Amino acid sequence: MISPSSAVGANSCDRPRVLMFSQRGLGIERWRCCGLEFEDVIREIEDVEIVAPAPSKTSDSRLKVMRGISRYVPQVRALGSGLSIVPGHDRYDMLFAEVGYMGELMALAPLKKWRKRCALTVCYVEEIFLSYLDKLKGQLDLLNEFDLIFCACAGTVDELSERLGREVTYLPPGVDTLRFRPSLDPDERAIEVAMLGRKSAETHQALIDRATATGAFYYHDGTWWAPKFWVAEPAQHRVLLANILKNTRFFIANRANFDCKDKIRTQEEIGFRFFEGVAAGAVLLGDHPRTEQFQKLFGWNEAVVPVPANCPNIGDIVEDLNAQPDRLRLISRRNVKNSLLRHDWVYRWKTILDAAGFEPTEATACRTKQLTRLSNDIDVGAKRTLVAV
Repeated sequence: MISPSSAVGANSCDRPRVLMFSQRGLGIERWRCCGLEFEDVIREIEDVEIVAPAPSKTSDSRLKVMRGISRYVPQVRALGSGLSIVPGHDRYDMLFAEVGYMGELMALAPLKKWRKRCALTVCYVEEIFLSYLDKLKGQLDLLNEFDLIFCACAGTVDELSERLGREVTYLPPGVDTLRFRPSLDPDERAIEVAMLGRKSAETHQALIDRATATGAFYYHDGTWWAPKFWVAEPAQHRVLLANILKNTRFFIANRANFDCKDKIRTQEEIGFRFFEGVAAGAVLLGDHPRTEQFQKLFGWNEAVVPVPANCPNIGDIVEDLNAQPDRLRLISRRNVKNSLLRHDWVYRWKTILDAAGFEPTEATACRTKQLTRLSNDIDVGAKRTLVAV
């Protein structure tokens, strides 16, 4: 429980109220661009100073060793990462750290010195599956250095809370809905089907066969391979992804890490693909999580058209849906409307502010109003279309 004295609602002097620690200077894998998009939206609506240390000659190897040892000896973090992190002010209301996985916390120096500058410390971790908890061991103790902890894996929250002996809050992924908001109905989109990231070999081959037979545009990233997909410009990557999906009729979205059975076991989590696809107004096809959280977040009609992850007859399903243009337009508009009202990053940030006892900024309120207005415009546009027909 955060005391009122530590949860400062507004700046009383000319300084940023949030110090944001970012990994963006340390080499970004493609999957981490989603979290950096969250940071970018926060920077647009919040009074923020960002620290994003660049690697030194020794920091890469030093961090690698620390990440391995810290699973058993969390105190190794006190040795330091070799990174230079110099904030510009002596006092902040909040330190916010968004990390993809626990090992990234090694890049942040011990929090004792940060507590002298920050009244409140907040951590948001994207991925911690239940199967990780025993392997991470000592790394989990690092979370206890933060006042507030948020996790994007709903199925892990209760067990993680029990192990830490304190509350961990589920905070689902989000998306920059203004960036992904489309202007085309499904029948106007050049890409028939898109499938990105993890994919079923059966479904992938069936879509290749369909594209070969019909000339339809099937967009995928299955023609190249690398141990890690590094991204030079994360924001540009997100713009590219948004433009692809805004021009895509059907988007394949399955449960997070659905093809990694040893990793997920029976745990079903909501991947970023669901949030990106609905925001872009694509018609989602896939095997979604059968969880209470999924129903809360995507509980509207046909948010996802159920299709098995391994689907050799995917071509027949696409062909049948293509013959129902009115249904596709309705699904698309419903997806965009609900995304604007539920899944923009601004709502995730407001959840954090509420937990911290902070008042939202004027820019946060303005973005929220803009999203509501845009969602109402979808209803107006749909009525005009019906009148024209």
